[in-house]
Amino acid sequence: MADIVTEQWIQIQGLEQALHITQILTFDHALLFAERKKKKEERFGSSSCCIGTQTQRTKGQKKKN
Repeated sequence: MADIVTEQWIQIQGLEQALHITQILTFDHALLFAERKKKKEERFGSSSCCIGTQTQRTKGQKKKN
């Protein structure tokens, strides 16, 4: 019985470690995304300004099919 409990405890510790690593990676990814979004907004203004708009073609440029 003690062997089973020990093995389960080892498995729980491994799962906790994997969860912790996943949380750190997710948090780092969220920070990176926020930094990129902030830089983009600083360069181009608010990101919501361009949603749903089409870019205009310059004079003489053909429409792509």
